[in-house]
Amino acid sequence: AYMEQSNTDDAIKYYEKATKETPNNFTTPVFLNKLAMANEMAGKYKDAADTYNKLIKEYPETQEGRSAPKYKARAEALANK
Repeated sequence: AYMEQSNTDDAIKYYEKATKETPNNFTTPVFLNKLAMANEMAGKYKDAADTYNKLIKEYPETQEGRSAPKYKARAEALANK
């Protein structure tokens, strides 16, 4: 809901909390992906890249983990501008 309202700061806080509660291979990668996207929307590209990296390392077998490298590359490129 926060993302739809363009309230990225609250979205980031929510997703950070959600990723820490009962980590598992089903919901945690989804929340990490949403956290990374919220960080990108907020212009926090280094944080986004770090989150994508966590997805790659900790959840490589998930759809989010497999998709993360291309998004990480984009976030890193934007962070270096």
